[in-house]
Amino acid sequence: MIMPRNLARTVGWIFRPAADDSTVSTTKMLRGQTAAGVDNFYVDITGNITAHNLTLTGSFTRTTDDFASGLTVATNAAAFSSAGALRIGTAGASNFTVSAAGVVVVGSTLGVTGLTTLTGGLSIGGGAFTVATTTGIVTTTALINANGGIAVNTNKFTVATSTGDLNIGPNNFTVTAATGNTAIVGTCVNTGLVTANGGVATTAISMTGILSGALHTVVLASSGTVNLTAAQSGAICANQGTSGTTTFNLPSAAAGMKFKFVEAGNAAGELRIVPAAGDDIIGKTDASATGTGIATSVGAGIKNTAATNVKGDFCILMAINDTDWVMVGEGGVWAAI
Repeated sequence: MIMPRNLARTVGWIFRPAADDSTVSTTKMLRGQTAAGVDNFYVDITGNITAHNLTLTGSFTRTTDDFASGLTVATNAAAFSSAGALRIGTAGASNFTVSAAGVVVVGSTLGVTGLTTLTGGLSIGGGAFTVATTTGIVTTTALINANGGIAVNTNKFTVATSTGDLNIGPNNFTVTAATGNTAIVGTCVNTGLVTANGGVATTAISMTGILSGALHTVVLASSGTVNLTAAQSGAICANQGTSGTTTFNLPSAAAGMKFKFVEAGNAAGELRIVPAAGDDIIGKTDASATGTGIATSVGAGIKNTAATNVKGDFCILMAINDTDWVMVGEGGVWAAI
């Protein structure tokens, strides 16, 4: 097809028919050139279209689903890192590129309104934040800020170091993986209820408020021998026997341990208190100001004799070191065994 000469001069390029050697694959069937003879646009005999600038004012229709084999974008040294890349944006400032290897780079915000499926996992910042392909494990090398809080299903939140421990601070708050032991260096503030069904073991408790709901351990016996333990320190031990003798054996003394003993039976039931081997008991025979002092032999105990006792007689013993128990309160008649 040959355009009218005047029109060809006006637009600055000329359509020319194919050359006679139409069997050659590179023969240009239709071409448009500048006045200097440089091709701006041409179609060869294989149907390939080459254009410096291609503008489509209508729709672009593909006859098959194979888009990749139907579109080739040539290498541009200023804008592409490798041959075959696809670039959208100005040269040197690509907003969206796809390299020949399939790597997609987005220079601005990526907006996705539907589901995004990444079968190859996710890596951001050169591995600073990753989501594993098959396991879905999330790994981050930096701080996670969750100003809105974190909601985790029961038993689904774990923080692991090389030993599997939870460590915050560092070492201000730790939970040992193997034992579950929790260590807190600073002050633990709790405004709600603390439930410790397994008990609480501590060397010191500092409180500025009121301790409510605390119940003493009660040890009841009506005859025979009861071996008390250090864990029962603070317990009230009551003899409910109506005859015979009830003996309470103390654990080895440790400063601060305390027990209270009460005669809750009748005059026929005797209450005895025996320290551990190597310990002794220091007190008085009765509550009167002139009561005789008691200082038992090592390993010997005291008794609330059946011949003189009455219901309500009591004795409070506290260990002041690792060998001596002293009476810090008493009622009734007590004697060395």
